Amino acid sequence: MLLPSPAEPEPDLTGVMIESCLSDGRQELTAEPLRRDVGVTDACLGRARTKPLLDALAEASRHRRRTAAVARPSEATALHH
Repeated sequence: MLLPSPAEPEPDLTGVMIESCLSDGRQELTAEPLRRDVGVTDACLGRARTKPLLDALAEASRHRRRTAAVARPSEATALHH
């Protein structure tokens, strides 16, 4: 499932899988020489793009939790008693 933006949460989304390496891209196993900073399976996000994405996903998750708590205040209150 692809989302247009982490700011537009999908209610049924419960997790993500991100393939990350030091540098963006992928390479063939037959590449000479193999680069240690680039993946050889699927194309990966590099470190420079991974952190902002994880930060955006974390903020979207916090927003979703805040929104859910406001929408259901009686449930949130019941959990704290």
